[in-house]
Amino acid sequence: MAFNQARRGVIGATDTFLAEQGCHGITGRVRHPQTQGKNERSHQTLVRFLDAHAPRNLEQLSKLLVQYREHYNYRRRHQALKVDNTYLTPGQAWEAGEHRGSDGTPIDIAELQAAATAYGDRKLAQNAAESPAGPAGGEDLALQPSQDVLPALSVMLRDQPEDVVEIRRTNPQIYYRGRIFKVPTYLVGTYQLVATATGYTLFGSHDGEESLYFPLPVRVASSKRLVPLWQVHGARIRNPNPAWVQKGIEYEKDHYLTDSVG
Repeated sequence: MAFNQARRGVIGATDTFLAEQGCHGITGRVRHPQTQGKNERSHQTLVRFLDAHAPRNLEQLSKLLVQYREHYNYRRRHQALKVDNTYLTPGQAWEAGEHRGSDGTPIDIAELQAAATAYGDRKLAQNAAESPAGPAGGEDLALQPSQDVLPALSVMLRDQPEDVVEIRRTNPQIYYRGRIFKVPTYLVGTYQLVATATGYTLFGSHDGEESLYFPLPVRVASSKRLVPLWQVHGARIRNPNPAWVQKGIEYEKDHYLTDSVG
């Protein structure tokens, strides 16, 4: 909470500072320590490496840190970074992706407030679901980010329109007629859905750009209920990284092109 006040419905000093630099702050999920755990586990490996070499001064320590970083990022292949039959190094995985750094343009404070308000809406909805009759004493459920009184619960709770799709960071996937399609985490956000007889399309709610598409009726070679989107015939996404595109091309050749030829 010290770094992310949005979960309380307000904007914190850290968020404001980052926004002034043109950056969004991203924090781990509450009570979901896997992301932090991976970082802490890498610290453990680094500490063991330094203990084994026992640097005697800052100069030796600096050299060891450079050596460790070079080996960890560019020499050691990572078991979680498998593409086909090859395991990538973290450096290779990073270079294969598209990274859009900040150009220094400040982020509008209204955008931060909208995210904080969305957190507040979800919290109110959760409280209402858990206590439909209201808390003891008849008090209204409400977050208290400031001394101001929030609107009544009936005003804050809103039904999500059927043509609006939200992709969440904690579960980046979309649903279509009983099937679940995993998508890259950078597509997290809210989208306008346009589904016709021939295609399923998501457009960005802020910029209106096409962000995800696949033709209908949906065609999937796998019988599994949960599959990555690149396995869907004809699927495409906004700004895909090269690895995503390559996997889709190879899957298309193996499962769809042969069918059309036959």
